[in-house]
Amino acid sequence: MHELSTHIAGIPCRIQYNRFPARRGPREGGVPMEPDLPERAEITAVLDANGKPAPWLEQKMTPDEADRILTHIENIFGG
Repeated sequence: MHELSTHIAGIPCRIQYNRFPARRGPREGGVPMEPDLPERAEITAVLDANGKPAPWLEQKMTPDEADRILTHIENIFGG
């Protein structure tokens, strides 16, 4: 599990997340049987600035903020 310092609704916080590596789907004779899966990240917890669980802050996270945070994580790892 990884951690990132960020903010939600202007409030400093930490995000815990997991990274999942890219995965190539199975092939048969060079033909894809299932699609390839790109590398991705998933937010697993929102913590306050002191590192304590903050469900009240997680409720304030908008879809746009979640996208911003996930894009930032992708950029950290060169995605």
